[in-house]
Amino acid sequence: MLMKKNGCSRRMLVAGIGAMLLLTNVTAQSGKGFVLKGKIDGLKDGSLVSLLSFENDTLSKTISKGARFVLKGILKQETGFYFLSLDTAKYHSTEDGRSNTLWLVNEKMELTGKINSLKQLHLKGSEVQHDWEEFKNLQDRYVKEAAWPAIPAMQEYIDRHTNSLFAPIVLRMQPPEIQNKAYEHLSERVKQSAAGQELAKLVDRNHAVTRFAARDSIPDFKFSDRNGDSVSILSVASKHKYTLIDFWASWCGPCRASFPKLDKVYQKFNSKGFNIVGISLDEKKPDWLKALEDENPIWFQGLDNLDEVSKNIFGIKSIPGYLLIDSSGKIIQSQIRSFAVYEQIQTYKGKSLVDDLQEMLELLLKEK
Repeated sequence: MLMKKNGCSRRMLVAGIGAMLLLTNVTAQSGKGFVLKGKIDGLKDGSLVSLLSFENDTLSKTISKGARFVLKGILKQETGFYFLSLDTAKYHSTEDGRSNTLWLVNEKMELTGKINSLKQLHLKGSEVQHDWEEFKNLQDRYVKEAAWPAIPAMQEYIDRHTNSLFAPIVLRMQPPEIQNKAYEHLSERVKQSAAGQELAKLVDRNHAVTRFAARDSIPDFKFSDRNGDSVSILSVASKHKYTLIDFWASWCGPCRASFPKLDKVYQKFNSKGFNIVGISLDEKKPDWLKALEDENPIWFQGLDNLDEVSKNIFGIKSIPGYLLIDSSGKIIQSQIRSFAVYEQIQTYKGKSLVDDLQEMLELLLKEK
């Protein structure tokens, strides 16, 4: 589980560039295909040569003739990264049989190198490979300095690659303010690419989150209940004076650890007009239902699988996240770590909202 301060980072936000770049493989489209001619010094005749994805799926394979081979196939998108794989056992090699990262395109390409240096193969004919290597050199330089590439350095890199199919992939790992600004300067070719279209969705989401930050009430979003029926948040909130929205997930330890505290507050104030709505970010419904069976919370529970508000409205980047609203949806207090330029919409006394919830409710309900 990925932890972030007092919360859990969203599981879909997998750390590491390899996992992030898998997003380039989601959009299928037709193409003329690629032809990859290779020559690896020391490669034995009759060796099995394969192209493998990050998840070990085989894109193409062939048998070598001497040190040479030809691999053919069709990428599902304009570009994608793969690894050349060899059976190095027959060479008594200590390497794992995988090459360095190879960014392929649906063109004619050439691959050269040595059997004892698979991590240093040279790929020609792929503009994306060149851009990737330039980015990696930048990344490696800052890793040595124990820091992620500084924003000015990344901005300079992106400014030089507005027509690169690798640009939107790099941008997915940047702060929203860089994503929004840089996207407008990308070429139409890049915008129309699979990765470019995914980036466009992310930029739209950034704008939606920023718009929400200026609001004092929540939109009437929808989620599903345990039976799979659609529920609107305001239809539930309108029946109570105050409602705490608790964003959580089965895999988030701190979220589940907060349930006993929430239960005490719920038991004390529910009869006075207080309600809780738990909204799970789980991607698999059985995981969510199993957690509910284990924890047995007595307040209303839903699954964020309809409007996906945690991403598209609130831009949540770690959980638990809390919103205290009144019956009309007006935000009373909140504690949400977001992908927007702000870290939190509001906090009560600078502490966890749940820690001070009882004190808040005593004041609010006394005023009524």
